Amino acid sequence: FDSIPVFVNSLATRPDGVMMATGANGKFYRSLNNGSDWEEITNLSPLWGDSFWGAKFYVDYNGSFYFFEELGGVLKSTNNGDSWQSLNAWSDFQYSPPAFHPNGDIFLSDIFYASVYVASADTVKTIEFDDQPFTPDISRVHCTNNGMTFISISSPISDISFYRILPDGNYHPEPVLFFQGNFTISAITSNTEGDVFVSNSSHVYKSEDDGLTWQIIAPIPDNNTYIPVLYVAPDQYLYAGLEGDVIHRSAQPTAENNRIFGKIWLDDDGDCQYDAGEQLRPSIAVTATGNSDYTSFSGYNGSFILSAPSGAYALNVKAPNALYEACFSDVPVTLNGPNDSVFADLPLKAVAQCPYLRVSMSTPILRRCFDITYTVRYKNEGTAVAENAYVQVTLDSFFIFQNATIPVATQNGFTYTFNLGDLAPGQSGSFNIVVTISCEASLGELHCVNAQIFPSDVCLPTLPPIAFYRECRENIGSFDPNDKRAFVDGNEESGYVLPNTDIEYFIRFQNTGTDTAFRVVIEDRLSTLLDLASVTPLVSSHPYTMEVKDQRVLRFIFDNILLPDSNINEPASHGFIKLRVSQMPDVALGSVIRNEADIFFDFNAPVRTNQSSLIVGTVSTKPEPGNPYLVTAYPNPFNTTVTFEIAGPALPGTATLRLFDALGRQVRREEFAGEKFVVQRHDLETGLYYFLIESEGKRIGAGKVMAH
Repeated sequence: FDSIPVFVNSLATRPDGVMMATGANGKFYRSLNNGSDWEEITNLSPLWGDSFWGAKFYVDYNGSFYFFEELGGVLKSTNNGDSWQSLNAWSDFQYSPPAFHPNGDIFLSDIFYASVYVASADTVKTIEFDDQPFTPDISRVHCTNNGMTFISISSPISDISFYRILPDGNYHPEPVLFFQGNFTISAITSNTEGDVFVSNSSHVYKSEDDGLTWQIIAPIPDNNTYIPVLYVAPDQYLYAGLEGDVIHRSAQPTAENNRIFGKIWLDDDGDCQYDAGEQLRPSIAVTATGNSDYTSFSGYNGSFILSAPSGAYALNVKAPNALYEACFSDVPVTLNGPNDSVFADLPLKAVAQCPYLRVSMSTPILRRCFDITYTVRYKNEGTAVAENAYVQVTLDSFFIFQNATIPVATQNGFTYTFNLGDLAPGQSGSFNIVVTISCEASLGELHCVNAQIFPSDVCLPTLPPIAFYRECRENIGSFDPNDKRAFVDGNEESGYVLPNTDIEYFIRFQNTGTDTAFRVVIEDRLSTLLDLASVTPLVSSHPYTMEVKDQRVLRFIFDNILLPDSNINEPASHGFIKLRVSQMPDVALGSVIRNEADIFFDFNAPVRTNQSSLIVGTVSTKPEPGNPYLVTAYPNPFNTTVTFEIAGPALPGTATLRLFDALGRQVRREEFAGEKFVVQRHDLETGLYYFLIESEGKRIGAGKVMAH
């Protein structure tokens, strides 16, 4: 500095090249061009005494600089040090190095009182450790860029040495039970993807799931006993400083740091520019297409972050339905890596002003003689207000209605009507219905529920009907508490699915442990035969957030779920989520769509569900000479239901379906109207069956189906 070498006590840097340093000469400096030129900072006034001995600079996630005095004074600058604001509420304590949270909060550990605080604006709050009888010694505090906070402690009377705080605003430390006993964490750091790295006296550990599970990535050389420093550089290489040894660097970057940032909103005035009050849209897919496709989804505030390797991409937002279109398409984006950041907003605009209502419903489990809770979810996916909306739910004849979380407006037999009021575009909600399954139902009986939301008219012929929802499931006795099932057209399927047909996946979980589960995470790796960008969340038992990990892994995160264990409250120990996804276009017949999920309860090892397998296939009758009808039976083979679909002119009247076994004996006769009919298996044994469909004495079609 000024052509005179100066020892530097602290250095804070920002990616855009702004730097601030404290010199051992008692002066302070800044550079606006990545260290090429420096100037002295002269507008700092100490709060304590006449000097800044021991003072240090820091920078937060938002680019603001902080100046911490050795005796507790704190100053903040949001304009690169041109001016400084005194944070008086923080000046009563002496702090060790702070940890900056992405939301602007700062975690401060007090080396005098061995406490940890969270500072926000002009308030400072003490973090309470509920399971510690007295305040522990705070060793390290670290915040990741996805909002997780990790705290290591030293307590002479507890085996717990590591905690995490979820980004839910409650500031409640949860013990990370993986690290227990004689385990002292000496360093904590993280990369841009939120992966966390910690070290102790023997190893470096890594967690890719916010501290739920950990893996050893590197042992310490035999001649070392301590790693006091872990650091992830801007190029995402991990550096480890070993006591009595050289600095070690990871062989590869720990994360791909290229990121595309943006937000999605519904543009009201057609200028494709964001205006205050315009609705930010969550759960909208964004895809970058280059040598490969990379997809992400917008969060609750409409913002998205998409990670991709270096290269050139075309960026597109997927319109929710035909009522919307993108303001911009094939937006060119180039990532020059390894730490490039690009900003690209992707607004949507309305094609037509119409409401468009969706409804869905499900429940974790069906058991005879027990109360069960159905969750009904609704949403206006249109561009205009739906006035005086209401839902009608028709229960199975073996279901006895008990209560609902919103009033029943009317009842007609098994049909119950619930008023919702006006629904704005994008507005959603849910309510619960409690029913008892009659003990008169047979074990394995198939039960169906229907839900329809009104107004149900659609204003564009290209809009698929989503106002009606049907789910059919068997009641069960003993069961696997964590499983995955596939549904097609409201019926559970484990055999075949037609090409270009959407699939609904139902993932169920239950806390069978010995304590309340505070967090449940589901990781669902989708088959490459499915279109990730088409994923539509339907209904769930509890609130969650959704994100994409490693290109094709969907993560559903249930924070603060407070799921009781089954020994304390069995009915409330269950949870579920249901989603809808499209196949890739024209998947080859015979292809197998396999899917399974991992379920994480707090810090326990994952529970893997069963594998759901669907074969892409179809069976049609051959056209008969002079017969204008073509009958398709699917899935075939079938497990619980088989659907017969008739293509051709309108039927002359009611149709009759007859099934015959391999010996020619009639085993089933059913009448139906319309072009589609679903047959329940019931007591049909495994084997081959012949079907014949007639109407008004006229042969419509015949063929074979297999029950398995």
